[in-house]
Amino acid sequence: MMNKYRRTIPILMVIFMLPPNAWPDSSAFTESKRISHLIVSDFKDYYSLSNFGKVGIGLCFAGIIANTDADENIQDWVQDSVVDDDTDDFSKAVKNIGSWKRVTPVYLGFAASGYLFKNEGFMKGTGTWGGKTFRALLVGMPSILFWQFALGAGRPSDGGDSKWHPGEDNNSASGHTFTGAVPFITAAKMTDNLYLKSLCYVGSTFTGFSRINDNQHYVSQTVLGWWLGYLAVESIDKTDKSNFQIAPLPVRDGFGITAMYRF
Repeated sequence: MMNKYRRTIPILMVIFMLPPNAWPDSSAFTESKRISHLIVSDFKDYYSLSNFGKVGIGLCFAGIIANTDADENIQDWVQDSVVDDDTDDFSKAVKNIGSWKRVTPVYLGFAASGYLFKNEGFMKGTGTWGGKTFRALLVGMPSILFWQFALGAGRPSDGGDSKWHPGEDNNSASGHTFTGAVPFITAAKMTDNLYLKSLCYVGSTFTGFSRINDNQHYVSQTVLGWWLGYLAVESIDKTDKSNFQIAPLPVRDGFGITAMYRF
């Protein structure tokens, strides 16, 4: 997986993390300036000391499963008692949701259409979802790649064990699970409907299940991939909320309220 992203990461980092004054002073680049501000804020939030504490919670939980017999026991039980033709068919249907190369153009397309048709309610909503999803994938990707290699766990299909051997392998956090969870968690964060929110969170586990079903990752590796995805979406939310402010507005004979979004 690391080879897949080796070229993509530097390009995206250069494009989106350039300081605003690096863009030509033209109205055509106004949106690019706004996006660069947002993504710099995303990275500051995600790679902050406080967020690392949250990452640590996931590492502790995954580490307990990975470095005991729990991972292998769960994997054996799933392969012997759960996997069948139906789960294989389901896995094939959802696996590609976790493929970075396949889904990234889709989210960028939604983001672009939302910007081009921002006066259309539905298109604006899907555009916001696409943009948030892409930003979360971008901000969380370096973290996934780092922990995959740093913890050094193996892949069950290759006969590797789940225990952490720093630097020896690169399967400790499931990249497919991370990529497949982000769009659903993003959608869950965008709705106040408890039923829809619950469905989205359930959907966020589908790709992770497919990786366990296909014997490509242990449970600890899918748990860590999902958790890093959740934290990435949470960072995007924090950035967007920090850019939106509601403040009192003095008016004649009383007070009003003003809402501001910083670009």
